[in-house]
Amino acid sequence: MDKAETLQHISTVLSGAVSTERAERAVERAARIAGLGGADTIEEKELTRLLAVLAAEGGKIQQAAERIASWRSDGSDGPSDLLW
Repeated sequence: MDKAETLQHISTVLSGAVSTERAERAVERAARIAGLGGADTIEEKELTRLLAVLAAEGGKIQQAAERIASWRSDGSDGPSDLLW
């Protein structure tokens, strides 16, 4: 998956729960904590780590990250085509 595009899409989904600025900061912070390097792609295990770090934020960001993760795991109702 294209990393920049995936991170942007996650920020977009999170901005439905919190401000755009807060969503972008949370994704940037989570990417650092999850150890996403300079590669142009993101692997499934890295995406899982990123979502776990976002969920650790708590509150609305946690809820949004868990919702994204559930779209990945069961393919239900979420815009999985948006993210991947």
